[in-house]
Amino acid sequence: MTASINNIETLVPKEYRALVFQFFLVFSRFEYALKRAKFANSSGGKVNANWDAFASKYNAAFDPSQSAELKEACAYFKANPPRKQIIDGDVLDWSDPCKLAKEPMLTWLLTVLRIVRNNLFHGGKFPIAPIEEPARNPELLRHVLTILDACLPLDAEVKRYFTTVED
Repeated sequence: MTASINNIETLVPKEYRALVFQFFLVFSRFEYALKRAKFANSSGGKVNANWDAFASKYNAAFDPSQSAELKEACAYFKANPPRKQIIDGDVLDWSDPCKLAKEPMLTWLLTVLRIVRNNLFHGGKFPIAPIEEPARNPELLRHVLTILDACLPLDAEVKRYFTTVED
């Protein structure tokens, strides 16, 4: 391997590496569980997790006040929704924040969570040095993890596939 690949972890400050790893692992496992539990759609032979179908089924059951941590996570996203990385002309930029409008809370939250995931997975959030609000990145990840944890008990099949290792 080249030196740049061996040193890629230096892009994420040491104190956040475990959090970023946990986020990657939990988010990808949740998507796997959604697909295995038949919350999936396909396009051109490619399968995708159908977050919207999950949200639609469980909007009424989702209770943001079920714990202080979940209430805080939901309030944080309502007050500080993430922006989506976009291309404006030929320049990388950020869209206006994705604010809660008329859609149900869970539908909106799962959209917001995917924006956070995309921003991190596609390199828009770490390294944190050039970001205006570096302390926001770990907070976003922690709140996403809290919301995903609250979503697991909503569907027994999703929870089973999330927690069980199968061949």
